[in-house]
Amino acid sequence: MNKERIKTYLLIILFATSISLVKKMWIEIPFGLTRNVNNEVLVENENMLSEIISPERYIIDFGNHYTVLYSDKGYNLWNSTSEILKTSLEEQEVEVELIETDNKAIFNKTTTYIEMNFSIKIPTHIFLKILDIKESNDIYKQIENIESIYIPIKNGGNFIILSDGEKHFKISSSKFNMRDIKNNVEKLEKSDYTRYYTLSEIWLTDSKGYMPLAVDSITPIYVNTEINLVNDEQMESIAKILFAKDFDYVRKIEENNGSKIYVYNNERGLKISEDGVINYFNSLNRKVMQRNLYTSLKTAVDFI
Repeated sequence: MNKERIKTYLLIILFATSISLVKKMWIEIPFGLTRNVNNEVLVENENMLSEIISPERYIIDFGNHYTVLYSDKGYNLWNSTSEILKTSLEEQEVEVELIETDNKAIFNKTTTYIEMNFSIKIPTHIFLKILDIKESNDIYKQIENIESIYIPIKNGGNFIILSDGEKHFKISSSKFNMRDIKNNVEKLEKSDYTRYYTLSEIWLTDSKGYMPLAVDSITPIYVNTEINLVNDEQMESIAKILFAKDFDYVRKIEENNGSKIYVYNNERGLKISEDGVINYFNSLNRKVMQRNLYTSLKTAVDFI
């Protein structure tokens, strides 16, 4: 009898040990993998944010002429500027001076400088988040928005200018890493770039615009839509990607102009226009309890 009881106890212990091991293998490992995947997604989203919040236009003043770029591809201008901007917003020992005159007036004729313009005024606290600044200085309280950034490249100094279009702040620090941005602009200067001149120089007007005197060649651009509205199978394959398992409950609407609309439960919608443009609408699955521009921006990136 005692032997039977001992066997029973041993079987119970073995059974409990098996359950414990199975739990470790099927629960803890997948959860760990999920955490790693989530961390990778967070890093990817942060990188995407830094790409979205970037200058719309780069103007480089070479002294007697300019060049204008709408992308810094190949020159890495924004990344090298971000490092300087982070130091200006993070470093405690920086000198801040409010410039009353036009912000360009501080540069003399022998100074090469770069001007970066954003399409809209960007709240300074957004840069604190994107640049991962844990403890900032008080500059963001003085300049709440940034519309333009000016950096001297040659014969200038260790300073940058942050402007919101109305107020201009000269920020100086010996800890600015100006080497990378200078090297990138020098790389651009040695390339085959287009020369621009101000309209005031060309036509003696008060305009602040820029214009190239000559363009060597303009590459023609051809655009073909990759979506064929006549092909129902292609339309449905696009809709299935977005609606996944809910596609069986999707309502399809075809407009007179040929556009196709797919609607699920009046919450999600997909419209494929006659010109091939795709519009997708989806409601948030959670309530937003506070108004926060950075949170809203991250939510939009997550959705994309």
